[in-house]
Amino acid sequence: MSNSILEDSRSGEARLARAYLSDLEQALKGAGVTTREAQDTVSAIRERLEEALMTGDSGEVGRTLDALGPVEAIAAAGELPGGGSAEIQARQPRSDGPDIALLLCSVAALVGLIVVPFVAIPLGVATLILSALRLKRDGRRSGLTVTALGLSILALVAGAILAASLLSVSSNTAPTSPGPQPASITEVG
Repeated sequence: MSNSILEDSRSGEARLARAYLSDLEQALKGAGVTTREAQDTVSAIRERLEEALMTGDSGEVGRTLDALGPVEAIAAAGELPGGGSAEIQARQPRSDGPDIALLLCSVAALVGLIVVPFVAIPLGVATLILSALRLKRDGRRSGLTVTALGLSILALVAGAILAASLLSVSSNTAPTSPGPQPASITEVG
């Protein structure tokens, strides 16, 4: 008892898709891909082929296979055209360039509070947003990104404290009342 339209169908396209998947499994074994990665890759391609088969369009499976390319290319690259599984993508090295840039921007925002606070605050906000988005998008914590996030929060808190202290100082220096006037001195004589 099978629950896959790909395995249940007797059409020529379904046979072609099954043959492609079988060839892909063999190519992945020959390429030295781990069993888990091979299962993920075959499963993802099986889903694509099943979707193509369910459209009812007689040429959709063939177009999908053409778009996927030869099984040897998939096995050699270790990923699917248009992006592989999350496990395969996790093995790929990640550039630290954006993390370093975020860290430098957060340090600039923190130091800039002293020199140019009107530039430092927007820079801190931008760094905070970009750091949070990078952490959320990547799904893993980079020490540089977490540090940049922390420093940008620190810059914004320090900016708020600086703004509050400047407001309180400026309100204390405002003249409240004229106060006692010295008596005028007149000459007697």
